[in-house]
Amino acid sequence: MLKWTPLNTRFWSVHGKLLTVARYTPTNEADEIEKGNSYETLQTVDVEIPRHDIICVVGDLNAKVGSCHSYSPEVMGQHGMDHMNEN
Repeated sequence: MLKWTPLNTRFWSVHGKLLTVARYTPTNEADEIEKGNSYETLQTVDVEIPRHDIICVVGDLNAKVGSCHSYSPEVMGQHGMDHMNEN
C-alpha cells in the first residue's frame, strides 16, 4: 500500500498497484442533497486519478438494476431484481 486516503464517512481509497475506492451509497430514502454529495465525491476522486491507473470501485451502492440481463450482460448476471431504483 502506497497511500490510504479517507475522503469522508462514506468513502476511502487505497492506492497501490491498483487504486481501490470503497463507498457506501445512501439509500433511495436519503435526501437528494446527501445522494448528490455522494456522487459528486466519486466524480472528484475519478478526476484526481491519473488516466493510466487501474481503478476498482467497491462497496454497497444500494442499486437495484432490474432483470434485463440482455441489456448489459457484462455488468449483471441473469438473476437481477424485477424492478430498478434510482441509485
